[in-house]
Amino acid sequence: MDPAGSHSVRSRASTRSVAFVVARLTSSRLPSKQFRGIGDRPLIDWTIDELRRCRRLDQIVLATADEPENEPLREYCRKQGLECFWFSGDVNHVTTRLRRAAERYQADIGVLVSGDCPLLQAEAIDDLVSALEACPDADFVQIAGRVDPPALQGVVISRISAWQLADDLADRPELKEHQFPLLGRRPDLFQALREELGEELCLPYHRLSVDTVADLEFLNAVWRRLRDAGRPFNLREAVRLLKGSPELGRINAHVHQRRVEERPRAVLYFADAGGAYGYGHLTRSVELAGQIVERRGWPVHFVVDHQDAVDRLRETGFTSSWGAFGRPHRQGGPVDPRLRERIESADLVVVDIFDQRGPEAGWRKKYGIDGRAVVVENWLDWSREADLVVGPNVLGRGRTRFRPGLPKVIEGSAYLIIRREVQRLAALSPSRETDLLAYVHADPLRQDLRKWAARSGLRSEVPEEFTQGFLDRLSRTRVFLSGFGISFYEALALGVVPVCWPDSDAHREDAKGFYRWWGVSPLIVESVADLDRVFSAAREIAVETLPKIADGTPAIVEELGRLFESP
Repeated sequence: MDPAGSHSVRSRASTRSVAFVVARLTSSRLPSKQFRGIGDRPLIDWTIDELRRCRRLDQIVLATADEPENEPLREYCRKQGLECFWFSGDVNHVTTRLRRAAERYQADIGVLVSGDCPLLQAEAIDDLVSALEACPDADFVQIAGRVDPPALQGVVISRISAWQLADDLADRPELKEHQFPLLGRRPDLFQALREELGEELCLPYHRLSVDTVADLEFLNAVWRRLRDAGRPFNLREAVRLLKGSPELGRINAHVHQRRVEERPRAVLYFADAGGAYGYGHLTRSVELAGQIVERRGWPVHFVVDHQDAVDRLRETGFTSSWGAFGRPHRQGGPVDPRLRERIESADLVVVDIFDQRGPEAGWRKKYGIDGRAVVVENWLDWSREADLVVGPNVLGRGRTRFRPGLPKVIEGSAYLIIRREVQRLAALSPSRETDLLAYVHADPLRQDLRKWAARSGLRSEVPEEFTQGFLDRLSRTRVFLSGFGISFYEALALGVVPVCWPDSDAHREDAKGFYRWWGVSPLIVESVADLDRVFSAAREIAVETLPKIADGTPAIVEELGRLFESP
């Protein structure tokens, strides 16, 4: 047992090598990512288990920051028999945190390991540590590949004296927040030892760390493919798989890799969801927010006023506060006391709310919005104060409601928001197991639909609410009947014919505009007496003739980026 009181991975040597796993649960892009699952275990388990296979390490230490949210990391270390370094300084000063940890655990060589990198290779780390031990003039290892870049990512192996000097010289925030960028930028001060990995550990560059939901989906896809082939989930096997199956890389190829000097824009997103407002606005908001995070690297924080919305956002990896925009919040939760501060400090405020819940004129000044403001699918007068209004539909309201100029308006089929779950299901070409899937709010209508479908001998489903498997059920039907909404575009993307039973006069008019764009007679049901006629017309429409629907979310994200290209 060494003086630090931790389990030793190998016998004490004259040069003491310690692995420091850098982790916080307050990631701005994917909170608590270390405990999110990859295959049959949490991400952090893959990292720690591989480090435990190293024979050239004296100790493994998890280095985190003094934040209450990080307590689960400390508990994890207790259960795993690991040391946890609890840094009480600035949470963004990563270089100082690592330097202090190295000094505390008396390390000569530090192996910095990002806590969001599950694919490591113990043998490669051992070889790199041994190489640095054998070269006393070198300060750090420059990991390289002969042809392709090394696939061992998130690992920096250095002498602690180099960490100390790099931390002393880090005179700008970005040099403190990242993992010793000065080592590679100051060859006059830091001597590099170039070590090449074998080709079996090199790959045309692809990110193997987890910062977003797309990264997590990618690594789970790799895990499933390896499992099905009876191969272990490790770096060597992942490289071999990706070289033979490059299509897997498309899952997160669009994720933006932040540069050291890059300052991400803070996004505050107001969305209506839950209760009488349903979840249509929230589902498209989550898709847009997810692609903002992935394609721009900008963190997104939601503001909602319903507990179901809070729970759903947590499941999808987003943080949220309780509050509302321009009107009193609904009962159920305390308004975030920092809400005003969040609004004032946001670089971008996005608002996706119902028409009847809009704010009064002058809302930008009233709420202290100094950054850019975007409104989604709202055409009332208050929306004119936005910098950009997005119409993710084919109805063309912006052309009739707003004059050219401010705000800028983007709308039409090029800007439809189609969730990635819909895109994945569409690619599977599922069989049509039911004739009709109907979702209506009123129970009497549900009863009428069930009786009519039974009389007609149809294979039908009339659920009382959206459930976890609703999209899968939608993909397996021929006709979808509901009030007009976002699901109509998702139905088309899945090759399903949408039929409207309007909830209101506004929905009726929207549906008519939708069918005009499609170029078919309106498939609108006003009463049970219309069902035979409208359903027969819907069944005659061939899937091959449905409009082609593509995801326009990337185009919206591009427009958001342009908001910051000019003063």
